Amino acid sequence: MSAIPASPSSSQPTIPNNDIVSDSPGKAADNKQVTTTEAIKQIPEAPGDNSKPATSLAERKIEHSADIVTADDFQARIDEMIHLKTIGKLIEDSEAFSLHGVQNGASKKNPATAASSSVTSAFNSLHHASGERMEAYEFYGLHSRDTTPAEGATTHGARVHLENAFDHIKEMQNRENKLSEFSKVDIALSMALHENRPILRPHIEAVFSIQENKLKQ
Repeated sequence: MSAIPASPSSSQPTIPNNDIVSDSPGKAADNKQVTTTEAIKQIPEAPGDNSKPATSLAERKIEHSADIVTADDFQARIDEMIHLKTIGKLIEDSEAFSLHGVQNGASKKNPATAASSSVTSAFNSLHHASGERMEAYEFYGLHSRDTTPAEGATTHGARVHLENAFDHIKEMQNRENKLSEFSKVDIALSMALHENRPILRPHIEAVFSIQENKLKQ
């Protein structure tokens, strides 16, 4: 049996010089040595999601840098928390306010417990009066006047509670000399929950200032 001659149609197709021919050095159709770089057809990359920005993120500048929160913005608040926590620890550990002191409200005669209760009561008075319309009535039930406190004003109940807190704290400082190193305002704030302090502070400062002036008269 004779061999079947190869048909001209079965010859390998030629590859254009500017198309990819190999991932490694090889030879072009004219037997010239070529490299991958030379063999790759140069097609510009289309812009899209995968395209790289002209400027890296590390090199970019934020225009409104003043709006960026930094660690320094929290430092004053952190310092205050540590300061007030130090006062609270001093009260709790003081022998003058034994029987578990402020935390457990062991004794009504304990000025630390009484002061803490007064501060809490003052906050409750301020909190419940906020935004509420309160009306006073005459003896026969006739409407007299609107007694809703003005925004930022200290309610009558809160003022009385804070005046009591002031007196209790003054007694605490008499019993524990180390407490005299701190202001009465800070001592009162140390007895309040952290989230309640911003509301209480201006009222404590106002009432305590009046009480301090009374002591000087």
